[in-house]
Amino acid sequence: MKSRHPNNRPQPEAVEIEQIRSLFLAFMPSSIMSAGFIASGIIIFLRTQDAIMLGLLLAGGLASIMRLAVAWMLAPMAAQERLTLREARLLERRFAWPYLTFAVMLGLFGLRAFMLPAPDVHMLTACLLIGYCGGVAVGMGLRLWIAVPAMIVSTAPGILMAATNVDPVYWVMSALVASLLLGGSRSLQHRHARSVKDI
Repeated sequence: MKSRHPNNRPQPEAVEIEQIRSLFLAFMPSSIMSAGFIASGIIIFLRTQDAIMLGLLLAGGLASIMRLAVAWMLAPMAAQERLTLREARLLERRFAWPYLTFAVMLGLFGLRAFMLPAPDVHMLTACLLIGYCGGVAVGMGLRLWIAVPAMIVSTAPGILMAATNVDPVYWVMSALVASLLLGGSRSLQHRHARSVKDI
């Protein structure tokens, strides 16, 4: 006989529902990231006057606002006591699209930033990308299919572009960030496995 959660759901279903609910508990970190992205984008555009960066700032800002709006609207539904697994998965998919869209825009933003001949821009962008991955790991870590792709698509373009720089400092930075990304992904997998046992 299957073990059951106190609300009479089979335990695997109850665990997955709680994992999906955790996505909607990271509104404040996501808001901070959105503000940081917009502030960084404005500073970089003022510094470089690069039209492509302006376009990516506008597109990324819009995607970021959309992901916050979707999370805000769906959170009350996710918190409902009688939420079924089917309903939870639907909410998760609706949440994932704008979330991953912003990750893609951030990746393109990082790619363009490292194409510009401005070391101060590179420094700010690296901080932005690492901060984003840290936020993903904390807020989305229980849903690997969202967290891991978001971390990869947001950082990989910038890492690869930085690695093409002739300065060895950029090679080390790229290798370091890639190693952190790999290690973070492995840690998320272990955390996910542990959460299944603990919830």
